[in-house]
Amino acid sequence: MSGDEVPLAPLQLQPKAWDENELIIHIVERYFNRFDDEIGSELRWHVSPISGSVNDSINELDASLRSHGLRATIKVGEPYLLSLYDVREVPSREQTTFVETLIWLMTAVFTLTLGAAWVSFQDSSTSWFHEEVLVTSLKFFALPMMSALAVTSFIRKWKFSQMGVDVGHFLPAFAPVIFYSKSIMYWPFGLMGFFNQKEMAVEAWPNRKAQLVSGLLVPSCLISMGLIFSIAGILMTSNEAPDFSGIPAIIQLNAITHLILSFLISPEELVVRTVWLHPLALAGQALMTFGWILLIPIPAFPGYRALSAIVGSEKMNESSTELSLYGLFLMALVATLLTSGYTPWIFLLMLGVWRIFSENTQIASGLVIDESSDLDGNLGFRSFSVIVLALFLTFPGMATVVGYENWEEGLALEWEEELVLSVGEEWSHKFKIELEGVQSRDVSISAWTAPPRDDWGIALSCGGITQPLPAECHLGIVDLLNDAEFEITTNISENSTDLIPTSIKLFIDDGSERVIKTIQLSPKTNFMPIQSNWILEPTFDGLSACINMSVIDERPTGNFSTGSHLWNVEKPAAGLFTVESGNEICLTGPSYGRLVLERDSWGEVLPLLFMSDDGEDTAWPIRIDNPSYTLPVPQNGWLLTGKETNIPPWLTDGNHLAWGEESQLCLSQTARPVTSIEGNYSWDVSTQIEIIIPDLSNESNLSFNPPLDGVIAVCDDTNMPPVKFNFTTSKGPPVAVKSDDAIIWGWGSRPLQSGVYEIINLGDVDISITALIHHSIDYNLSGWVDHQNDVIPVGGSLLLNLTTTFNSSETYQVAWLSTDNEAGTYDSIKLNLAAWCRQGDDLNQDDGEINCVLEEA
Repeated sequence: MSGDEVPLAPLQLQPKAWDENELIIHIVERYFNRFDDEIGSELRWHVSPISGSVNDSINELDASLRSHGLRATIKVGEPYLLSLYDVREVPSREQTTFVETLIWLMTAVFTLTLGAAWVSFQDSSTSWFHEEVLVTSLKFFALPMMSALAVTSFIRKWKFSQMGVDVGHFLPAFAPVIFYSKSIMYWPFGLMGFFNQKEMAVEAWPNRKAQLVSGLLVPSCLISMGLIFSIAGILMTSNEAPDFSGIPAIIQLNAITHLILSFLISPEELVVRTVWLHPLALAGQALMTFGWILLIPIPAFPGYRALSAIVGSEKMNESSTELSLYGLFLMALVATLLTSGYTPWIFLLMLGVWRIFSENTQIASGLVIDESSDLDGNLGFRSFSVIVLALFLTFPGMATVVGYENWEEGLALEWEEELVLSVGEEWSHKFKIELEGVQSRDVSISAWTAPPRDDWGIALSCGGITQPLPAECHLGIVDLLNDAEFEITTNISENSTDLIPTSIKLFIDDGSERVIKTIQLSPKTNFMPIQSNWILEPTFDGLSACINMSVIDERPTGNFSTGSHLWNVEKPAAGLFTVESGNEICLTGPSYGRLVLERDSWGEVLPLLFMSDDGEDTAWPIRIDNPSYTLPVPQNGWLLTGKETNIPPWLTDGNHLAWGEESQLCLSQTARPVTSIEGNYSWDVSTQIEIIIPDLSNESNLSFNPPLDGVIAVCDDTNMPPVKFNFTTSKGPPVAVKSDDAIIWGWGSRPLQSGVYEIINLGDVDISITALIHHSIDYNLSGWVDHQNDVIPVGGSLLLNLTTTFNSSETYQVAWLSTDNEAGTYDSIKLNLAAWCRQGDDLNQDDGEINCVLEEA
């Protein structure tokens, strides 16, 4: 050995080998002074650093122990508390590069299919596998979603590596389908979760600040990129509704998205666009929703790790903190159940309740190597405030996705059923039309009064144009952003002769559906009937017509009467109206009393007259609101073959018919020919209430057998109302009446004017005719040329000369046909012949003369 060499110190050998615990203790004692033995069964001691700072010492110790499968943490105290954790037995979920790549590729495919499902859902004419749908999904959903997830994963891996934590990339869990419940989608986002490749519970963060950053990193990335995608996607979303293939889903936007977009588009547009979000907006909402979920302090979630970093692990593991979180989750769960019942939130909150008291909760936030150092300044408070604010601003709602259940509905026409009109001045009322569903409608309206009130000056104002009724108007497009409005105006004179309510019929055609709305218009006057039509009821010996009177101020007194033949006032007695009388007025007449009433295209008028004790006369032209004529239907209906010549024009090719239990207004836009089986047509009103008469020229036939006691209407779209005429249906023989080459099938209760008629038997049995006289004049005189009983053979006909012979200025004569219920409905009819004095009575009905004498008052 040369003189310059330094002698080596002798190597000290231990007399016996160390066990593992002794080795660990010796490693610990390189950096810390131990003040006690192990505390309990775990490796835990009260210590103080030998030299340097606590932070440097604990990090050096942790680095030395990693090769032994241990991690070291230190907590604040006097002295400090050092704990060692054995992480060797924690199972690793780290995947090979091939498996990791495969999972990400599968996620990419799933995002493509889910985006395609969303696009095709908004276009019922396509399917998810169509090329154009897949291209749209790729551009606006799959690429943005995968880019956001990949960028977040790379940022996470890079930032964690800077902290000395190697966790690799996360593995996304993505569903390839939209989840539905009872045909209503409730989770269209696809994202189901993220899987770490290493157990985060045993990863050690250098300090609480690093742990805080790790808890906020992924949620903030997802929320930030999701917000950008949401705003861009909503701006790209059209205001026009797509053609949905199912119930649309309203996606609730969070507060921050609402706030930003409120500066860019109107609130109405924003609300509408949430019903059919662009796929880019859906991707943004999916990212933001999942970012919000990750911020919730559920054990093992990033939000729980961030909260643990703010308050410290000891405080986090205290019973009071656990109970507080448990109570918070429980209250949120109850609130969800009581309000929306949204399934994903229920599952999420139940997961939080369960994990609060699970065995691994105390290490769910991971390990902190140096927990002795607090967060800098008020960083903890600021971070907590930011988390709370973020949870509030990105809260996706109690029900993130809600089905638009009325999406197929048309227009919302919630209008008053009665309007009171001013008398002696102009009056107006505006009607608003809104869309209840989602599909826009091109709206037109027709309006008329039934019955008309010619001196009321009723007009329809629409689009700056005012037209007297009847009138029609095109209101334009009505959608969720654009309503429509029209106005009805009147100018009723105080001298009007029609101060009685009427009904305005509003016929709304939106291109998909036709609706008729009836609103009663009542002039504001002291004394009048409360409706425009009599309530007609059959009685034992005739008919009863009743109506109620309204009295606003002073109750008048006087006498009621009617100017119609055969009708008398029954209530009040003798027509005397006093202050004690009730408000119901009733007239009675014979069963054929309607035959003597005046008629027009709106029906029969049974006037009500009132002479007040003050000498003022008032007449109200009250109508009977039933079809005037009856269509007798044979036992097996009619079989139309196209060869008959004795059928009415309204039963020929191309005519539009409708059937209903009440007066029908021909609402269908899509009336079609009845179904045919080998050229045999049959009209089943239970499945098709409106039809087009088919072409029967090619040896086809139509079974025309409408139900009884209903209404058959002959429709005409060029009319207002769109009805030519209508009939009530009743059972009767197959008889046609011919007059001047006109064929009449609806002959029941139809007055037959003076002339010659041919009665044609279209059935397969003889039909008898019985003549009945309803005279209140001399019974020795018939008043008609022909009035005998007769029989019409099968396929034959009978000429009836119903020319009147009485003086028409002195007497009123009317003839009509009716079914003979007593003799047999289907093989006999009655010929009714009636005559009455126009004024007064024929006092001597046995002298062979007619002398109509007015009774002396």
